[in-house]
Amino acid sequence: MTEKEEEYELEQVKKSSYKEESTGSGINKQREDYLDIINIIESLMHDEHFPLKNESTLTIKKILSFLNKEIHDDRNFTEAWLIKGTVLYKTGKYNGAIDAFDGALETMPKEISEEKNGYMEKNQWY
Repeated sequence: MTEKEEEYELEQVKKSSYKEESTGSGINKQREDYLDIINIIESLMHDEHFPLKNESTLTIKKILSFLNKEIHDDRNFTEAWLIKGTVLYKTGKYNGAIDAFDGALETMPKEISEEKNGYMEKNQWY
């Protein structure tokens, strides 16, 4: 192997290892973003008064994007619909919140809805 070929190989190795490092750090950054989003969602679920007004517009967009991806992957993910509705409601996007809550209602099993109706009919004391 000539000296030029060895230099070329060495250069290719450096480039490929740089790509792996940059890709790895990109994945780590994405994982950190998801963990931040999940922590905010967890706080929202545990505290109904959790304020979103302190969160940046970018963070809200990331949360909604995360939820939209989850809903796209599983249209029957009721909790994702409910959290999306809550986020939209707390950020003043009421029409979007209503649509999200309607989406949650559509994903609920029909048996549960019928059980609730039967319970309500039996216990109408008001």
